[in-house]
Amino acid sequence: MRPKRDRYVLPLLILLLADSIGFVSGLMGAFAIRFSYPMTTLSPPVDYPSAWLYLKLGLFIALVGVVCFDRFGIYAYRYGLKRSVSVTGFLVAVIVTYVFVMAALFNYRGVSFSRMTVAFSVPATVFMLSIINLFCQKIYELLVQRGIGFTRTVLVGDSNSCQMVLDRLYTNRGSEYQVAGIVRTRGEDLENPGAPLLGKLSDLDKILKERTLEHILIALPEEDSETALSVIRKCKRHGVRFQVLPEIFDALSLKMDIEKLGYVPTLSLGETPLQGSARFVKRGIDLILASVMLIVASPIMATIAALIRLDSKGSIFFVQQRIGNDGRVFNMFKFRSMIQDAEAGTGPVWATSGDPRRTRVGKWIRQYSLDELPQLFNVLVGDMSIVGPRPERAFFVNKFKESVPKYMRRHMVKSGITGWAQVNGLRGDTSVEERTRYDIYYIENWSLLLDLRILLRTLLAFKNAH
Repeated sequence: MRPKRDRYVLPLLILLLADSIGFVSGLMGAFAIRFSYPMTTLSPPVDYPSAWLYLKLGLFIALVGVVCFDRFGIYAYRYGLKRSVSVTGFLVAVIVTYVFVMAALFNYRGVSFSRMTVAFSVPATVFMLSIINLFCQKIYELLVQRGIGFTRTVLVGDSNSCQMVLDRLYTNRGSEYQVAGIVRTRGEDLENPGAPLLGKLSDLDKILKERTLEHILIALPEEDSETALSVIRKCKRHGVRFQVLPEIFDALSLKMDIEKLGYVPTLSLGETPLQGSARFVKRGIDLILASVMLIVASPIMATIAALIRLDSKGSIFFVQQRIGNDGRVFNMFKFRSMIQDAEAGTGPVWATSGDPRRTRVGKWIRQYSLDELPQLFNVLVGDMSIVGPRPERAFFVNKFKESVPKYMRRHMVKSGITGWAQVNGLRGDTSVEERTRYDIYYIENWSLLLDLRILLRTLLAFKNAH
């Protein structure tokens, strides 16, 4: 059987086309409502505008829209034609699109477009995109059932390896692989298989002969190397393309990007989307947010500074060296919440929820995380970001880098005042391993939308603390 080519790009092209149609039809629908149908408070104008002119505007909006969708990670958070993006993120991307469009129209003097039509097009676009998104999901299901545009694959391996691969495939949005079934070599039944069990290893020849398959994914641990060779021989005999995920799968579970070194294709493992232009965008947002937040919070900060001075002896600010981006050391600022020289007799230790070293004011400002406000100055000078992994002291970094897998990957991006681990309840004296997993997820899946989600959840957590 001759294996078909992988068609990874097809789902993305369909989504780009579908979203473009959604933006254009949203504007043209608003145009029809505004100028074609008399309403009680709105009647069609005497001079009927050119529909062709608004169609060109719709095409421009579609271009801006798909760029904004891409920057907000809406095309990254998908599996085939199915997207796993929150309603809030979807709405924010549409609104940002129209903010850019309105700014462009304000500076464009060639034609005066109806502002009411553009305003109507926002809800119309959301409606059309929602309908089209549901339609795409139905198309996706039909395509997968017919094996069109997607690679039908069978997963061969033990229970643990199969579960790991399935979890990874279904969270690695955009994968062109459709797991048609599982051939289990050993182990117990999978808890959440996500694909039908086709049989055991002894049934593989029969499965390959009777089913139309394009690809075999072999997920076996090192001790099953002989079994893997047996599967490979059967794949060659039946002319089925195969790939092997050996013990190195732990390393390959990192985010992967395909690049070319000259004419040689290579895999870049564990890269982050937060590079290139994305770094400049994030830095610009940090500067704006930090400046605004400092202006707004300045009365609160002045009050806290006065209370600390009145409450206990010592400095108002607590300055401590932390390890940031690329292992660089910087001085992090906080309001002092403990007695002066709190670690003089203990050495570096983590603060706990009921730490007896806290002052009266310190107990209050730590409860609402107000002691972190001076870190906005760290953001302004470029040592930190608003959102990112929390920075740690060199003593703990040297301790954890030996015992916690992938701990040093936390330093691929700038440290943050708040982060994905913190909004998921992993603050202070909690599992370092769990926090590291959340930090690495943030690094490998960064988007403006994810930053926005973290900021919103931080604000909600602060509100609930009251």
